Amino acid sequence: MPLYYNPLTVIKNQGAAVFCSGAKGYVDDATGVVGGYLRDRAVSGSWTGLNFVHVAVPSGGSALPTGYYTPASDHFISSGVTVIGGATPNGDIRIDPTGFIEGQYWNTGAFTDLPKNTFMSGALYAVGIGTTATNTWTGMVGVGSTDPGGSYYQGYFKTKNIHEFDLDFETDTGDLTLWTTGSGVYGGGPLTLSFGITDQEGGRVSSAAEFQENPFLTEQRISILDSDGNMVYLNYRITQDSVFTFTEQDNINVFGSLTRNFGLQIDTVNNDGTEKKSFFYLYSNPISVEKVYIQDGEQVRLNEAFEDHGLPDTSSITSEADRIEARRYFNNQPVSGVSGSGVKDQVSFQFHFDNDPAYTDYSNARISF
Repeated sequence: MPLYYNPLTVIKNQGAAVFCSGAKGYVDDATGVVGGYLRDRAVSGSWTGLNFVHVAVPSGGSALPTGYYTPASDHFISSGVTVIGGATPNGDIRIDPTGFIEGQYWNTGAFTDLPKNTFMSGALYAVGIGTTATNTWTGMVGVGSTDPGGSYYQGYFKTKNIHEFDLDFETDTGDLTLWTTGSGVYGGGPLTLSFGITDQEGGRVSSAAEFQENPFLTEQRISILDSDGNMVYLNYRITQDSVFTFTEQDNINVFGSLTRNFGLQIDTVNNDGTEKKSFFYLYSNPISVEKVYIQDGEQVRLNEAFEDHGLPDTSSITSEADRIEARRYFNNQPVSGVSGSGVKDQVSFQFHFDNDPAYTDYSNARISF
């Protein structure tokens, strides 16, 4: 595998599992803080150990410096880094995809999700631990045993775009200075939204008849937005009904093709001409494969990576558990304790998906080989 920042897979709501071949070996000769290009700093700081962290930032955010590092507010940091080989390290490191904390709260803040559908720049950093320099950020881990030479374990990955949450929306005409924003997950097909409105005196409106009889409300103007909030169709529907239906054909007529991520602007107009603006955004979920088990007549193999990198070299690792851990997130992982089908000329596939069926429509899913 190249001596680089190699993303293997991305976890839902989290980051990438990244394999950094040779990274530990370049920092400390794979045996401790006695060699590698950090030796001088380790000796002068009386280091007793070395930790690693993964730092990621949305593309276009604060730069990831190669030298001494101070966490920035838009950075996300995780100490989820595995030294491959356990008690018998082979010099490789795997960055694990979870455990991120916002940089401004490092390292006492709560774990958080990464932004969805976002290109992230990431890098591996070394943290020296010693008596005179506790938790010293030594900088980005480089490629090279004496000097990084401008090449570092840094790269890019893109987070998944999966939305799983219950509908959230409530508009209240009692305070017209406030804008209300809500959202929901759209599974396709006709969209029907029922609006419950509270007028200035606390009266509840939940039907067309109640809307028409209410002395404070005049109409609702519903406009169609794109997913970024840009106006697509102003005043698409002007109504006194509390129910709004938007069919797939309506969607195509407005956008030109079926668009699953979009928004609505709802302007509730009072009898004095004032308006209450509310916004509602809908998000769809592309089906995302988490892992695939492949069974033939002899064995079962697990695939988790985007592409084949070949399995890492585990010949120097003495523990079977550590060898299994070293192959995690790769393709073609042998599944221990499970035998093949015993049937020749037959291969079965078992797909595991990221998506919760409650928020995803699998009815038209197709898998092609």
